[in-house]
Amino acid sequence: MRRRLTRDARRAELLRAGEGLFSERPFEEVSIDDIAAAAGISKNLLYHYFASKRELFLAVISDAAERMLAATEPDLSLPPMDRLRGSLAGHLDFACEHAQGYVALMRGAGDEEVAAILARGRDHVVARTIASLPGRGPEAQLELTLYGWVGLVDALTLRWVEHRDLPREEVLELLVALFVSVLGTASAVAGD
Repeated sequence: MRRRLTRDARRAELLRAGEGLFSERPFEEVSIDDIAAAAGISKNLLYHYFASKRELFLAVISDAAERMLAATEPDLSLPPMDRLRGSLAGHLDFACEHAQGYVALMRGAGDEEVAAILARGRDHVVARTIASLPGRGPEAQLELTLYGWVGLVDALTLRWVEHRDLPREEVLELLVALFVSVLGTASAVAGD
């Protein structure tokens, strides 16, 4: 029995159905019929919202990236170290809550359009981090340093989500310490 939903609610439901399926199986192994069945709607209704499976797939990736950015948005009312911890805790929590999808996305990011979505997310994180840092050093060096740190966070989080060989709090403190160390090293190299 079909439920009447608002356009936004139906779209969100389709994104969640797509996220679930694309997290479990590669893009090529998921059909429009699978997605429609998971959402409990007809294939024709799905096409009313998304012109193709590819369009839905990219919308799922974009939506997940936006939710990750929202979950990691720093609380600017907090002192810098608490702000950093809160943002990183949000990152780890989101990665854990969406572990299958996170792993699938990070492992399968060879797709150009997916890579562009991920790059926009990294750009956003670097820009908001630079904007929130007190007493910043040389802009180009700081930006490059932060891109390296974000890559380190992604790689470390992927490894941790797959293996869970350390408690979350230890991983969180390790990421905080790495941030401080990386910025300290960049500052020393710049002669600040």
